[in-house]
Amino acid sequence: MYYDKKTGFELLKQGITLIKDIESLEPKGRGRRERGIQLQATKENKVHIQEKEIKDWVNSLNYPIFYFDFETYAPAIPLFDKARPWQRMPFQYSVHIEQKDGTIEHKEFLATDNKDPRPALIKAMIEHLETQGSIVVYNQTFEESVIKELMRDFPEFEDAGNNFLARIVDLAHPFQYFWYYNPEQQGRHSKDSAKTL
Repeated sequence: MYYDKKTGFELLKQGITLIKDIESLEPKGRGRRERGIQLQATKENKVHIQEKEIKDWVNSLNYPIFYFDFETYAPAIPLFDKARPWQRMPFQYSVHIEQKDGTIEHKEFLATDNKDPRPALIKAMIEHLETQGSIVVYNQTFEESVIKELMRDFPEFEDAGNNFLARIVDLAHPFQYFWYYNPEQQGRHSKDSAKTL
């Protein structure tokens, strides 16, 4: 069950391993609204949609919209100056840029040599992400932490980095807040979902 391991273990003791087999749940504690949505959607095998919240979220986006994703690695031994052990080192990103008229353009950065990729990556980000428009990511905490590390290690990037941070919007929110819930999600908002409680 969403955000309730204790209830999950109690149900397991009763031999209940599938949400659809739960007869009822007492609404209590954090996540009770979400558990209620999860239980009802699963029992009825119906998608739950809160149209107003989703429309408000979509309408809050500003064009151009930048759909952005970093790729990183984290070496135990720093390979470059201004790097730390296990620091997430961005070496690639992909961005799809949607204009108000619906046209979409793809841009990307990929490090192709053995030099520190961050200076060239920062330069490309400044060019590709511009200064206005929503930057849509799927894991806001991760993307923000990478940008903050770039700002820490390259202070000259601070102004652009702060601009990016102010424009980030997390695509996970409509799923985290259960504005959209499909029983196939099994209580999760990421691709990592369990088949049972």
